[in-house]
Amino acid sequence: MLWNKILKKYRRRNHSYSLGFKNSMCLLNKNKLGKKDCQTVIIYNIKIMEKTKFVRKHLLIVLSIFILGACTKDNKTEFEVHGDVVFIKKIIDGEPVVGTAYYAYSNKTLSSCIVTPPNSTESINLSAFGINTLLFTHEPSNAEYTSSLPIEGNYLFNATSSDNETVEISDEQSYYDLGFAQLDEKTFDTNNNWLHLTWGVITGVDNYTVSLINSSGETIFNGYAVKADSPEFYISTLLDVGIWTIQPTYNNTYTLRIKCFKYDTDATEDDYTYSVQEISQKDYSIVWKLN
Repeated sequence: MLWNKILKKYRRRNHSYSLGFKNSMCLLNKNKLGKKDCQTVIIYNIKIMEKTKFVRKHLLIVLSIFILGACTKDNKTEFEVHGDVVFIKKIIDGEPVVGTAYYAYSNKTLSSCIVTPPNSTESINLSAFGINTLLFTHEPSNAEYTSSLPIEGNYLFNATSSDNETVEISDEQSYYDLGFAQLDEKTFDTNNNWLHLTWGVITGVDNYTVSLINSSGETIFNGYAVKADSPEFYISTLLDVGIWTIQPTYNNTYTLRIKCFKYDTDATEDDYTYSVQEISQKDYSIVWKLN
């Protein structure tokens, strides 16, 4: 279908965008959204586009046409939810630690979703991702990261729609223990106006992303996905290599973050963006030397 081709192309180029923006669209190609839910998606996507200054009119028009086309379906649709558990490994106070994030993607407005880890009587309450009630999440705070190994096994998601429909689904999760991207080179080229980065290949990685964070904790740049066997990237305000929300300032200090992604073994071309198994992220401090 034409919609699948458009969405596949969009995902390949924009892997590192907000999970909420990408995944609020994840079920549109099945034409299973209600009218109210479609309106929520349209409004949310427009807000994200404005926030990131990613105003590509042709993409917005195509998305709106297909979304509104899905909204015209009056048939009763089955309540469907996709649950994704993601292990996130990073460094806090010089030590590698791991936290667990939870994502529930729905084709209908969610009113609640809880997750029960393997062999546990305690549950985690997920909440809406901003105004997007098609996506409920829980992402770990620094206090929730630990040096202990994460819990492997079957995680149960119990979701309820705004129409009081219920569904239980599961996500089988294992821990690979991805390594961190070790930066080999970070060179500013004033002639070409780019920052050149290289790092070593990480075993088990499916792809990488590069981002810049300012001193206020805002992500000002998200780069397009980097192939697993090509650990190299150019950051530039002149090239189409990612999305800038704020232009960098000469001589300011930024955090350079390199993330390594590993997807579920059963992830497909259509669903890999919401079938993440594990992420490792390593931060570096850089002083911006380009005008």
